[in-house]
Amino acid sequence: MPIERGSWKVVSGWPTLNQQLSRLVDVFTGSDRVATLPVAATGGVSLTWPHTLVEATTTAGAVALTLPSAPTVPGYRVEVVKLGANALTVNGETITAAACFIATPTVWRRLY
Repeated sequence: MPIERGSWKVVSGWPTLNQQLSRLVDVFTGSDRVATLPVAATGGVSLTWPHTLVEATTTAGAVALTLPSAPTVPGYRVEVVKLGANALTVNGETITAAACFIATPTVWRRLY
């Protein structure tokens, strides 16, 4: 019987463990379904798991994105694409076109 994402009972109070189990199943099954949850941002947005693809539209004004605390989502990857001419910042860092961030057990690291 194949392992299905979300087929186990969610343990309340253990959100990080549940997120890591979801990601582990994705890795073992060769699926990266987590990366298919886009968020359209047009202002200040605090991202939550599993929003991993963000299209930030800056045509109406500047957009500021805030990533969750890295220790709470280790391995969490966020890709950001800027659409428009105004400023885009992610955790205070200016993005000119596109960027990718990954959460380590202590901090966020920018991959590109």
